[in-house]
Amino acid sequence: MAAPLKWSEFQEILDLVKRDATKDKDVGLYRFLIFATLSGYRGLLAGDVLKMTWGDVYKATYPSFRGWLKRHPRKEDDILIEIAYRLAVKSLGENANSSNDYGMNLSIMPPLKSDGTKPMSIQSLNRLLKDVFLHYGKPVQMLSTHTFRKTYAKHIYEQKGKTTNALIQLSKELGHSSSSVTKKYIDINNG
Repeated sequence: MAAPLKWSEFQEILDLVKRDATKDKDVGLYRFLIFATLSGYRGLLAGDVLKMTWGDVYKATYPSFRGWLKRHPRKEDDILIEIAYRLAVKSLGENANSSNDYGMNLSIMPPLKSDGTKPMSIQSLNRLLKDVFLHYGKPVQMLSTHTFRKTYAKHIYEQKGKTTNALIQLSKELGHSSSSVTKKYIDINNG
């Protein structure tokens, strides 16, 4: 079962990957950063991120994404996503511009060897996350596509003072049936 990271651990892995992705222009690292940004900073489910196209990102058509943007504008992350978009369009060449939409119909998370029209699978995303963590010497035993969303949820709960009201609001935001589900989701002990 996936567990949330400490916020400092989440920030550390993102800083390492940002440094190397920018330096090496590594498409896999950019995909990792896109997923981490949308799931870890914005609380989106992996399945929702995998379904998104670049048009969805720019139009902010996903309700949880749009709602998050209103509450937590993060210019640094938007710049990162812009760089990832430009790299994706460049790496896909003519396919990206074939319909004159500048890649807006392309998946933000295509498989590494792809024309960009179909999203990566959950299994491939899990493999990418684990490969990146292993590359940086980070533990992977409790890592999955849920890790960053759980990290986001626990961070928001802690930022709001660990109150019952914060837990109830978070439960609603995550779409959980009750706050007890959310407590278990973010690994809060009953004591």
